[in-house]
Amino acid sequence: MTVSSNRGTQVTVNQFVLDAWKLAGIVDVDASESEPQLNGKMAFGRRKLGSILKREGAISSARLLDWEYVTLTANTQSYMLDAGIYIVVGDGSYIDPDETSTTAPDEEDVVTQLTMPEWQTLQSKSTTGTPDSMYPHRGGSGYAIELFLYPIPDAAGTLRLVVHREMAETDSGEQTLDVKGFYNEYLMHELAAQLCLASNGSAGKLRDLRSSAATMRREARGAAVPQNDVTVDVDLGHNFLRR
Repeated sequence: MTVSSNRGTQVTVNQFVLDAWKLAGIVDVDASESEPQLNGKMAFGRRKLGSILKREGAISSARLLDWEYVTLTANTQSYMLDAGIYIVVGDGSYIDPDETSTTAPDEEDVVTQLTMPEWQTLQSKSTTGTPDSMYPHRGGSGYAIELFLYPIPDAAGTLRLVVHREMAETDSGEQTLDVKGFYNEYLMHELAAQLCLASNGSAGKLRDLRSSAATMRREARGAAVPQNDVTVDVDLGHNFLRR
């Protein structure tokens, strides 16, 4: 016998939701997602799963950290970011239009992220030049982020940002979950607990599911911490140094 060559295989949203119903003890373990009488339960489960993912997406360890490239236009101060972006992380980088690469330019300039009060007190916001400051403002239509630059770009350069993206929707049952595999067991137990509650399942089952979900959530968050954020305790003759 040989070890499987497949790694990171993901189940579909419908498969995940059906397994959660089964784990909750509401649906028989032999049930199939194609059974018409389960259509309402499957739709409800997808909505609940989407709500859980949105809540988890507000936690940094569960968010999707990514690059975002904003193409600038000369004499244009503000830019609407994709609605799926939660926050802009830290400072950005301005890449001159003469650069041949936006991922590995020969030179780039730091664009410092400002707070709302800092942006509010800037003088002469009509100044043009190479942007060195930015303010990401949330509160417009759909709560998408509107990015304000200072000075106003005088050339069509590129701004590279680090952003946290929202997880993909779960309205399509044939798609896969937009999370790393180590979150699956927590999400399964959390969803099963909510389905159990909604279906008036047994109190004992609900308690067990919630307890398991809480434990698995802590474990998943621990696994999601970036490697460079790991804390190491060094024993220096019974005096511990934390690095």
